[in-house]
Amino acid sequence: MPKIVDSEAYRLSIIQKTMNLFVEHGYNGLGMRDIAKALNISKSALYHYFPTKEALFEGVADFVVRSDIDQLHTFSSDGLPFDEKLSIFMDYIESQEDDYIHQYYILMDYARLRPKADDWFKMNHASQQYAKAIANFLGIDVDEAMTIYLLLAGVILQRMLDGQQTHLRLQMGWVFDVLRHKYGV
Repeated sequence: MPKIVDSEAYRLSIIQKTMNLFVEHGYNGLGMRDIAKALNISKSALYHYFPTKEALFEGVADFVVRSDIDQLHTFSSDGLPFDEKLSIFMDYIESQEDDYIHQYYILMDYARLRPKADDWFKMNHASQQYAKAIANFLGIDVDEAMTIYLLLAGVILQRMLDGQQTHLRLQMGWVFDVLRHKYGV
């Protein structure tokens, strides 16, 4: 009797395991043969689900963005004062920082290849999704949320470089002060 495979679950499993491989070896440090070997699957099975390493990377990136946003949505901010929303949001960011650092390493390694314009469009789309999620959670407009997203990215990058000596909440404080004034305590 032939083996019945849940294609979507199997595809997701490949994505999750490959994400860990990218963290460990970098995007550029792996070929499809290496990935198949590490996942203990055939190259043809891997190519069945992902015709290129770039397609696999896109699958990983989409999974990460969706997972991050879904996790943020598990926290309810409806009806909370703005300061409480900020506190919950920063608690969430701090709890996820190690994952974000891993994601940045993968993204920087990927970006070293100087992707085509279409690749940058996809990355910008991911940034927009994050900004919309932040805007919805905090109840602010998307441009303000994009400022938060970009500032967070910069502060986390600095923390990567200085062994996490830069204080995340302190660096975010000025933008939160501006938003507190607008949305108010």
